[in-house]
Amino acid sequence: MFFAMPNKLRLEPAAQYDKPESGSQRLKDLAKMDYVGALLFVGASVLLLVALQQAAEGIAFTSPRVLVTLILAPISSICFVSWQHYIANHHRHLQSILPWELITGRVFLAVLW
Repeated sequence: MFFAMPNKLRLEPAAQYDKPESGSQRLKDLAKMDYVGALLFVGASVLLLVALQQAAEGIAFTSPRVLVTLILAPISSICFVSWQHYIANHHRHLQSILPWELITGRVFLAVLW
């Protein structure tokens, strides 16, 4: 689906001034994507949702299946935040999933609480 989505609509005024994007430009954009950050973010989300879903189905929170996923979800979240910090300081050529300025912003942190 990513490949089928256009960057700009044909009748959009800004599209009239730009050249059409080539396939090599899309490949360059894909090379800049933060795959590790995406994997960590999706992993943390899935682990948390699996744990909550298993608990909702009646499995006790003290069961090993729920406990393992509940323990791994925050560990994966911490790894995600530390990876985003590493990218912000050392790999500026990668496009991070969440910019470090957003993660450390007061408004974003207030929304999390």
